[in-house]
Amino acid sequence: MGTKKLTVIATSSASLESIQNSVISVVNQRRAKDQANNYIGDVFAVQHKAQFYVVDDDFVSTTKSGGNVLKTDYVTATKLGEELAKIPSSGTVTLDEDRVNELIDNKISTLDLDSKANVTDVYTKSEVDEKVATAASGGSVNLDGYATKDEVNNKVTQSIIVDKGEARIENEVTGGGAKFLGETYNSFAGVNDGGDDVYALMYARDKAKLGTRVWLNPNGAYYSKNSSTYESIEDNEIVTKKDIANLQASVDLSRYTTTDQLNLALSAKADKVMVDGLVTKIEVNEEIAKLATKDEITPINEKIVVIEESIEGLASKDEITVLASKDELTPINDKLVEIEALIPNFATSGDLAGFANMSDVRLELDTKADSTVINTLATKAELGNYALKSEIPTGVEVDDEQVARAVNENSKIQELSSAVANMASNLQGATYSQVVATMKYCGYDVPEDLTIYDPYNLKDRSGNVNLTLEIDSTYNNSYATLQNLKLIGSDGKVYTMAKYYNPSLTSATLYFVEKENVPKLVSEVEKVESNYEKQEGEIVVDIKTTSTYSGGYDAYRIGLDESSGWCSAGNAVGERVEIVIRDFIPAKISVRTGYEDSSHLITKCNFILSCGELMGESLIPNEGNKRRDMVISLQDIDVNSKGEGFVELAKAWNISPIAYVPNYFIGSISALVDNVSSENPFVFSFRGLDIHTDSYGTGVSNIEFFNESGERLYPKYAYLSSGDNEATYILTPKEDEKIDELANAPEDYVLLEGEKKVVAIRHSGQYSSSYGFEEFLLYTAQGAYNHEYLVGNNGNGLVDVEFRCDFIPSKLQYIQSPYGHGKATGYEAVVDGLQVATAMYAGGTYDYEVLDFSKAKVKIPKGSFNLDYEAVNRSDMGSEFDNNQSKVSIDINKLTSTITVTGDINNLQTYASSNPDQGIHKWVGIGIKTGFNSVEGVSVNGSVLDKSYDETAKVNGLSGGSFVFWFKADTDGSGRTLSLSKDGISKDIKVVFKQVDTSDIVVM
Repeated sequence: MGTKKLTVIATSSASLESIQNSVISVVNQRRAKDQANNYIGDVFAVQHKAQFYVVDDDFVSTTKSGGNVLKTDYVTATKLGEELAKIPSSGTVTLDEDRVNELIDNKISTLDLDSKANVTDVYTKSEVDEKVATAASGGSVNLDGYATKDEVNNKVTQSIIVDKGEARIENEVTGGGAKFLGETYNSFAGVNDGGDDVYALMYARDKAKLGTRVWLNPNGAYYSKNSSTYESIEDNEIVTKKDIANLQASVDLSRYTTTDQLNLALSAKADKVMVDGLVTKIEVNEEIAKLATKDEITPINEKIVVIEESIEGLASKDEITVLASKDELTPINDKLVEIEALIPNFATSGDLAGFANMSDVRLELDTKADSTVINTLATKAELGNYALKSEIPTGVEVDDEQVARAVNENSKIQELSSAVANMASNLQGATYSQVVATMKYCGYDVPEDLTIYDPYNLKDRSGNVNLTLEIDSTYNNSYATLQNLKLIGSDGKVYTMAKYYNPSLTSATLYFVEKENVPKLVSEVEKVESNYEKQEGEIVVDIKTTSTYSGGYDAYRIGLDESSGWCSAGNAVGERVEIVIRDFIPAKISVRTGYEDSSHLITKCNFILSCGELMGESLIPNEGNKRRDMVISLQDIDVNSKGEGFVELAKAWNISPIAYVPNYFIGSISALVDNVSSENPFVFSFRGLDIHTDSYGTGVSNIEFFNESGERLYPKYAYLSSGDNEATYILTPKEDEKIDELANAPEDYVLLEGEKKVVAIRHSGQYSSSYGFEEFLLYTAQGAYNHEYLVGNNGNGLVDVEFRCDFIPSKLQYIQSPYGHGKATGYEAVVDGLQVATAMYAGGTYDYEVLDFSKAKVKIPKGSFNLDYEAVNRSDMGSEFDNNQSKVSIDINKLTSTITVTGDINNLQTYASSNPDQGIHKWVGIGIKTGFNSVEGVSVNGSVLDKSYDETAKVNGLSGGSFVFWFKADTDGSGRTLSLSKDGISKDIKVVFKQVDTSDIVVM
C-alpha cells in the first residue's frame, strides 16, 4: 500500500480547529476513493501547520498487535515539543549517521517493506545521485510530460486559472493584470495595469455582472458603478492619511474625556446612566428661561385669592356627588314632559262645577232603574249590535238548537272576556316577575330576565378572530355554498384573497391583501406551498369545513367569487365552517351564500364568535330566502342573541340597555380541573361530529396520547377489562416498550415512573370483534385495517368513546380509517357536555388529526363563587350518619360545577331529619364551599342565608363561607340543582348520585 501527501495552503480566517476539520474531511474523501493508498494531509495556515494521517484498518490492527511495531520507536508531538524545548537557542544537535542508518535498516527490516511495496518502482539514493550527475554533465534525460520554458511563458501570456483556487493571471504580457477570487465572499476584485492606467475592479461572483470600478491615470481619478461610463473624482472628495493626521493635530482633545473615563466617573454616581437621556447645560438654561419669574407669579397669586373668595358658598365636590346626575334626571324630565302634555286633557275645578254631583246622579237613576243590576245592562254601544224587532224579517223560522248553541258560545265569550278583564285589572301595577308567574300559570313561555345590552365594540383590539358558522337550515335541505369572503378594516379598506395554500379539500390557508375586487378565477390568485412566509401587508386567514363536494369546490374557494366558491358534500344542515383571522380584527366580515338562482342557499346561519375577552358568544343568526352577503360587524356587535322581539319586549318594560361585560374569564382546562388521579380521573368523550363518508359507518385508528409535557406515550399493555365495551391501557414514554398486539398487564401491576393509565368505555356500536375498539391505540399501516375500530351501522355509525385518564393529556391525535372505510366530518372532545376541543377531517387517506387540550380554552365564571367540597364532620349525629358518610365518596368537577356522590345505595341507612318536614331518608351531608368568607347574603334556590348559617357550618366541621346540603340519596339520585346567587353573581351546582353495585364483591 502506498502513501500520498496532500499539501493544503489555507488562507481562510477560520480557526485552526475548523481548518483542520475541513482538511481531515478532504483527506478522508480521497482515501475513500483510493483504497490502495494512505493519505497524509500537510496543512499550512496563516500561523499554523499540522499533519493528519489517514490509515486503513490493516495499519491500525498492525499498530495494536504489538508484534511488528514497537511504540517505543515513536514519539508523540507533545513529547517531541518538550525535547526540542530543551535545546538551547545557540545549541546544536548531533546525529550519528551510522546509528541513523542502522535504525532505518532495522525499521525497514521490521516493517517488512519489501512485501508491502513494489521494489522495482523505488530508486535508491545512489541511483538518484547517478541520474542527477548524468543530467548535469549533459546526458539525456526523459522529460516527457514536462513543459518547456517557452511553453510556460506562452501559457502565462494567455491565462493561468486554478479551478476553485485563490488566484487568476490573465494577459500579463499584453498589460493584463492579476485578479483575486474570494470563494468565501460574493465578490471578485483585482488590479488591471494597462500601461499608465490602473484599475481597481469589484465584480459580483458572476464575473459578467460588473460592480464598482475605480480608474486612475495621469489625468486624474475616475469611478464607475455598474456601467462603463466614468465620472471624475474631485480632489475634495478624497481624504488622505495626511489629511486625517492634520485634522487630529488641529483638535485639542484635552477638553474631552473618553467613553471609558466617563463611564468610570459615572459609575460612582449611579448603577446605570442613560447618557442619551441627559441634557446639556445650555439646554437646561434654555428651558429655565421659559419658566415664569417670581414677579410674574405674584399677580397670579393675587387672582387665586380673588377666586378663592368668589367660591365661598358654592357646593363642595362631596356635596355634589350625592345629587342626581344629568343621566339620572333624564327619565324624570321625560316623565314630566309627558305629564305636561296630558294636562290640557284634564278638567279644572271650574270645569267640574258645571257637572252634576255623583250622589244626585245615583238618586235620579234609582228613580228610573235598580242601580244594583246596572252592570248586567247593555250599553248603548252594545245595543247597537242587536237588530230592532222591526228589522227582523217576518216568516223566518228560528232553529231552537242553533239559538241554544249561540247563547252557549256567547256565554263562553263573556266568561273569557270577564277573565281577561279581571286579569288585566289585577295586573295593573304588577311587577314583571308577577307577570311572568301569571303567564307561566296560563301556559305561556315568558323570559324571566329582560336584561339587554348596548352593542359591543372590538375596535382597537388586537389578536385573532375565531368565527364559526353553524348551518341551521338550507334551501330544500340541500347543499350549501360560501364564496366572496371579504374583510373590511376600520379605515374602510377592503381585503380579499391573493394567495392560498390548500393541504386538503376541507382546509386551507388564505393570504389576503388590500384590494377591492374578489377574484373570480383560480388563475387570478397564486398557489403557494406550506413553507411560504407571510409577506408585509398580508393577512392570514385559516379555513376549515366539515365537508367539501369533490370536483373543484375545495375550502380555499371561499375566497373566490360566484359559483366557483366552496360547496358542501351534501345536505349541509348541522355542518360548520371555521374562519380564523390571525393578528387582525376587521370592522366587518362579509361572505356570500347561494347562487344567482338562490340554489345551494343557507337560509339560516348561526355565528359563534371568539375574540379578545369574548369566547363562544352566540350572535344574532342571519336569515334569508335569497342569495345574499352575510355581514358580521365586529365594531358594533349585537350580543342580544335572543333576537329583536326580546329587545322590543324589554324596551316596552322600560328596560334600558347596559354595557355588556362577559361574566367569565378565558382559561385552560387545567385551571378548572385539579387533583387528577386514577380515583379521580380526567373524563372526556371522544365523538364523531357527523358522517362525511359512510362505509360501514366510520372508523378510526392510531390513537396516540401525549403527556402533560407534550411527550408521546406508547401502549405497553392493552386489553379488554370488562366485557367487550371497556378496555384498559398502560402507556409508557419509552418507544422500545411499545406493543404491536394486545397484551394483559401483570396482576396487581404498579405503574412505573412516567407511565399513565387510560380506561376507554365504548358507547357506540362495533361492526365485529375483528374491528374491536380495544385495539385502536395500536399501530395500523396505511391501507390496512388490522387495528382499526369500525362502528358499522350505516347511517348512524359515529364513534362515541369515553376516556378516563389519570392525567390531563396535552393532546390526542388519531387517523381516520386508513383502509378507506367511512370517515367523520370531524371529532370533538366533550367534558360533561362542554365541548373543549375539535378537529376537522384533514381530507387525506392517512393524515393525523389533533385534539389539542393544551391550547383548549374554556370559560371560567367571574365573581367570588369558587366552589369546592368539604367533608361534614359530626360526632353527635348517630351511627346512621356515620355509616352513610363512610359508605360514599364525594368529589366535585369544577369545570361543570357537578358534585358526584358515589356509593351503593343498598349500603346506606335511613334516618330522620332534624327538621320533621324533611322526613326520613338516606341522608348524606355535603359541605359546599362558596368562596366567600361568609354565607350571609347568599341565596340558595331563593332562600337567603343569614349569619347563623356560619355558626352551623362550624358545628359541622366546615370553614367559613360554607354550608351543608343534606342530600336524599334514595330520592334525589337522578340529580338536584342548587342555584346560588349573591350581589348579581349566580352559579348553579348539580348534585348527582352514582350507583356502584358492591353485592358481588367478596371481602377476603
